Amino acid sequence: MNKNITITSSPAHDVSGSQETSTWKFTADFDVQVEYVGDGWGGEYSSNKDNPHLDAAGMGIEMEGSTWSINLSIKPWNGYKQYALRLDHVPAGGEWTMLNYAEEAPSASGGFRIVRAGTNVEFRYYTGSQWGVFYTQKGIDKPVSLFLTATSVFTNHTFSTVFKNLIVNSGKTDYIPLIWKDTFPNRGDLMVGGLATEYIAQKFWGSLWKDTNPWTALKENGGEWARVWLTNIQSKQLSETPVSKWNTLDWSDDFWCCREYSEECLREARDAGLRLDLIFFFGDKDNSWGVQDAPAAWRGLSVAETAAAMENFTYSTAKYYQSKGLNIEMYEMGDEIDQGLCDFLVGDRVPAYNGSVTYIEYMRSTVWKIEAQLLNGAIAGVHRANPDAEIVLHTAGLGYGTSAEEVELEFFRSMVDEGVDFDYAGITHPYPDPCSAHPDAAPWLPSQCANHMWFQHMNQTISPIARLGKKVMISEAIYPNSREGIYCDPMPDYPSFTPESQAAWLRDQLLFASNNENVAGWFYYDIDHQPGMSYNPAALWSDTFGIVRDDGPLPAIREFLMGRSPANLELVDLKVKPTQSEAGKPLNISVKVRNTGDIEGTKTLDLKVNGVTKASKKVTVEGGAETTVSFTISEGNPGSYSLTVGSLSGGFTITTMGSIKVTVMDVAGNPASGVSVSSKAQPTGQTPLAGTTDATGVVIFSGVVPGSYTFGGSAKGYVDSTASCTVAGGASAEAKIVLQASTPQSTGGGGVPGYPYGSALLGIAVCVVGLAVLRRRARTSS
Repeated sequence: MNKNITITSSPAHDVSGSQETSTWKFTADFDVQVEYVGDGWGGEYSSNKDNPHLDAAGMGIEMEGSTWSINLSIKPWNGYKQYALRLDHVPAGGEWTMLNYAEEAPSASGGFRIVRAGTNVEFRYYTGSQWGVFYTQKGIDKPVSLFLTATSVFTNHTFSTVFKNLIVNSGKTDYIPLIWKDTFPNRGDLMVGGLATEYIAQKFWGSLWKDTNPWTALKENGGEWARVWLTNIQSKQLSETPVSKWNTLDWSDDFWCCREYSEECLREARDAGLRLDLIFFFGDKDNSWGVQDAPAAWRGLSVAETAAAMENFTYSTAKYYQSKGLNIEMYEMGDEIDQGLCDFLVGDRVPAYNGSVTYIEYMRSTVWKIEAQLLNGAIAGVHRANPDAEIVLHTAGLGYGTSAEEVELEFFRSMVDEGVDFDYAGITHPYPDPCSAHPDAAPWLPSQCANHMWFQHMNQTISPIARLGKKVMISEAIYPNSREGIYCDPMPDYPSFTPESQAAWLRDQLLFASNNENVAGWFYYDIDHQPGMSYNPAALWSDTFGIVRDDGPLPAIREFLMGRSPANLELVDLKVKPTQSEAGKPLNISVKVRNTGDIEGTKTLDLKVNGVTKASKKVTVEGGAETTVSFTISEGNPGSYSLTVGSLSGGFTITTMGSIKVTVMDVAGNPASGVSVSSKAQPTGQTPLAGTTDATGVVIFSGVVPGSYTFGGSAKGYVDSTASCTVAGGASAEAKIVLQASTPQSTGGGGVPGYPYGSALLGIAVCVVGLAVLRRRARTSS
């Protein structure tokens, strides 16, 4: 360790200090040591509480939530300070136990050392000349993390302990270095988006979100997924009332995230172009870490009965939303479920932990074994309705200490071992909660970390989960945009809670996620929260976490673009065919939609004729792509019409059409059949006409634009000829074409028809010679 670690207590609290834990673990034998120096260990401190003292310095290990540590303790005793070494043990989920104790001579410095060989761990201390063994713990057979600690206990006393020269003499760790990149990769498989549900309550029963939609803002700024919560409640009131009339109903807490309420959230998200992720609470209200209340209808059911009820519920829910045209591609089985599900939690329907085994072993053999049965039932219901749906299991442990993070990892390991069919491991990013944060609350861990430290910690937590074969979703993450209602400190790299710091935090989170192959998705928690807003419209909530408000987006939401340009849909090349037509006949209008941005964009095109909308189409265009949108309309009344599609304009004319009869004959007046007839000139708006005469020498063109026409006739053996006519609307006109037979070529006057004059003379000469030859032969014979 190149830098010292200093822990300083606060006089404002009875208990004050810190435990600094490694993000990595020793995987086998190891030998590690550290020196410590105290400042302020002396002085007067006492308390009306029992046993005031300083745990002035300590070094320990943690294995599956259980800890062992060697500590230097200092406490007042008969007018002097008593120094002592103490070996503390806290089993996961259990009570503190002292395993060894020995008084020591007062000293303001010293050293600790921990050595593992096989499954035995020695806790040593420096005597001034050599290392002495203070305690040996057996049975440490799994990877362990290392921690340093110093705490004031019931003294309100200020002191500091400096740890220096942390040396790993030997031993391998599972440390996975984070390679930070400041650019976004072109990664199409990363799922990004957010959750929004509260805005629906405000939209219909409150005063906000009347004219805006948070989903639209998310989509326009690069978000692709919408997360929506769901309780087990079905509201007869909402189902029997048109959505447009919900505001006429009195608000009920049962409305929040019931089937019909969440249906409206999902529908609006779908209409904004987002993909859908549904989160089952498996309760009549919201559930989260440590609070997993079963719905009233399931209470008291056995494990098998609960699993069957969950399967039926997920199946019927998935089918219901399918029937409403909602394609839900991803389902989350509960919310922060690593402590249990549907009342099957330790101390609830599972007996309290008794300390006979490690906490994780107990969870694996009780809670998680039950939970695997429940989850398999719930997942089976979803897959019966939609075999292609992807499944997320969502936990909460990151940032709440190594024991919580160890539980999180082992939960996923247990689910894999139990054969639970899930696709992604979802985790919650720790966030300051205005409902529970207060001056006496434990520090928000990210506020204690520089960026590189925190993302290294995230990487170290995510990597072992990914090694189970499950990529990780950051299912919930949030950062305040103001200090209102927030007691904790901001992260050092974002030194204030402002919209700008919120945006910088979100950018770095997305940089981390997009450059980490173990991360499959990243979702913002409650994009729509803002001060004065709650799921109960009558309540006030000083929430400052949202990234879009009813009056527009905050800067942070634009970070979902991840270096890309937003969609920019331009309309070009408006075409109308034909520009002149008959009343009631179809007109084809087309326009090209070009997206010059990098991300997919959606736009609704309104076709207006004389200012009146005749047709609308929604079009979605990938970034950098182009598509053609076509409309077909007709008008019943003659006249000139203007039309617009977006900023483009054109026009067409509707007339009463006419017809033309073209008759073709030869010079003798005989009908000429099989003659090709085509228009050589026609009025504006009329496409060229073409046809072939029948046995009577006639071809008829119907539904033609009024005006002047010139037709030409063409047939083999005849000279091309033309004729003209003019047709009026609603009338018929006739054009007559007379074809003259082709004239043979000649070089002078006279001759045989069809042959040149010279050719005729040559023929005569040949005949004369022939006759002379025949006469000579005749005389010879006689």
